[in-house]
Amino acid sequence: MNISKPEINDELSVTIFDTTNISLSYEDKQIDKQVSTNLQLQNIEILQTIITNCNFQESNFTGSKLRDVIIKSSNLTACKLSDSKLNRVKFDGCRMQGIDFNSSELLDVEFINCNLDLSNFRMANLRSVKFTNCTMIESEFTSSDIKDIIFNDCMLERINLVDIKSKNVDLTGSQIINVDGIKGLKAMTIDYTQLVSLAPELALSLGIKIKN
Repeated sequence: MNISKPEINDELSVTIFDTTNISLSYEDKQIDKQVSTNLQLQNIEILQTIITNCNFQESNFTGSKLRDVIIKSSNLTACKLSDSKLNRVKFDGCRMQGIDFNSSELLDVEFINCNLDLSNFRMANLRSVKFTNCTMIESEFTSSDIKDIIFNDCMLERINLVDIKSKNVDLTGSQIINVDGIKGLKAMTIDYTQLVSLAPELALSLGIKIKN
């Protein structure tokens, strides 16, 4: 599966998210080493921008639009990105525990070496999204719609797949432990090792009795 990469111009102007003079649009920007927790920047537009080594913990970006954005080595713990649209966005080496993508649209988005424990993808729409070497403990995909998704070398523990809709989802090579809503794995691709590990849960969900 090919994911379209962010398209970013060579020349970017350095800026910050300024809470005293909030802009509704940031384009062709470079944002480095900013520490501004609990930002309230709902409904903003971020285009062709690189964000590096920033701390935006518990900030609110609800209803925002991100296109052609790279976010590297940044802290987005407990950030709100619900009801947002992300297109050609790359997260690399970010702390994203408890991040909220509820009811958001993600297209051509890549997560690399990210901590996504307790992340919320409820009712989100994911298309062409790749997770590589990410931890996703107790992450929520309840009632989400996901298509053309790859989980590569990820830790998926106690994730919630209740009422999920999926097509062309590849989980091979990742660790899967204690799935809530295991029937949500229907039509997803797993490998033999994962099948053996999940066999007791699959049997229980089908009402199969296992005699020792």
